[in-house]
Amino acid sequence: TSHNERVCAGFTQEAAFLQLLRIGVSVSQVSCGSQHSIALTKDGLVFTWGHNSRGQLGLGQCGESSPEQVQHLSDLPVVQVAAGGEHSFSVSLSGAVFGWGNNSCGQLGLGDTTGTTSFYKLISLYKASSYEKTCLISCGLLHTAVLTKDGAVFTFGSGQHGQLGHNSFRDELRPRLIAELLGSKVIQVACGRYTMNVLNGASIFLLYDL
Repeated sequence: TSHNERVCAGFTQEAAFLQLLRIGVSVSQVSCGSQHSIALTKDGLVFTWGHNSRGQLGLGQCGESSPEQVQHLSDLPVVQVAAGGEHSFSVSLSGAVFGWGNNSCGQLGLGDTTGTTSFYKLISLYKASSYEKTCLISCGLLHTAVLTKDGAVFTFGSGQHGQLGHNSFRDELRPRLIAELLGSKVIQVACGRYTMNVLNGASIFLLYDL
């Protein structure tokens, strides 16, 4: 674990977890970005802390040195969270995807490169009637991958290192289906800083530029 992953705005991850325990919160998932973190509780509440230079905490303009609940998600049944370089995502029980923060390479999938630094601009990101609901999302430094329930994989954001899996180095501003994976039942995706791993049962595919 790197120093930046353990310390966000002068607050260690260990101290953050102790703070959550002190207020009686039971954490089910934690996702760490470059300099911010997101925690999801068993009750579906979302807490964020760390740097907030691009609105990645979902708390407006302020940064937090200790875990703060994201109130705008409190009415949603959130089942997964993901932190990227300076962007963040949540997935609801119905499969709706919401993203906020840095969008300089299209990593929010909005069709442009305008960031959402204020949480009131939270946007339902992904809905495709021809596919099942989203079941997993993963964020890299400047890119994002979405896995649907039926095993389809969509990627968007920076393609500078070939990490999107579209046989190009072009950025994608909207979620784009990885055509080469059609017909293979993907069960897991995981983004690294400039990479993406795809698991389809017995095989693992690593997408990046050598």
